[in-house]
Amino acid sequence: MDAKLKIADLLLSKSVIFWDFDGVIKESIDIKTEAFVELFHEYGIEISRMVKEHHMSNGGMSRFEKIPIYLNWIGVKPTEQILEYYCNKYSSTVVFKVINSNWVEGVLDFILSNKYNQLFYIVSATPDSEIKFIIEKLGITDSFVKIFGAPIKKTNAIFETINCLDRNKSDFIMIGDSLSDLEAASNNGISFLLRRHDTNNFILENYNGPTIRNFNGL
Repeated sequence: MDAKLKIADLLLSKSVIFWDFDGVIKESIDIKTEAFVELFHEYGIEISRMVKEHHMSNGGMSRFEKIPIYLNWIGVKPTEQILEYYCNKYSSTVVFKVINSNWVEGVLDFILSNKYNQLFYIVSATPDSEIKFIIEKLGITDSFVKIFGAPIKKTNAIFETINCLDRNKSDFIMIGDSLSDLEAASNNGISFLLRRHDTNNFILENYNGPTIRNFNGL
């Protein structure tokens, strides 16, 4: 059977889809990588390299977890005030770039048509108010039952939703592009579909479950 047909059959068998956002709905991974590097570039090439590598290896980790690590690397104590400053500076850099970034091929038609009549949920490491703002500006808020953002963990968001819905775990699937997405699905005992792209090839090179490059033809 054609690989796309297998993915279509897999998705057809699910009544609830959890969506990551960056790298799954929007091609915004590079934008966020560049923003983290820019945030700390004044501290030198080595710090910039470390920030870039850590961010790329921990795609689903919230900025509230990443930035304190990077601040410690430059010898700055991540107090609440300093963390807020860096998070706000990062946010002001990325929000409209993410909104204007390219859609993953075919995903908008898939979401808007919802031809399998599924329940869609966003589970993102982006701050809650920010991801809701982005989704609203993209005009797709009504396509999702609920949008979860940081500080709630993806694992907890999925767990909460499963407990609210009277369905078998076999009815759920998570579409993500990072190790944290895979772990969130695994922790809850639900299926996972990996969206492959150039940035995550080295992170999930040993993953042998179902994968997809785009949503064309689904």
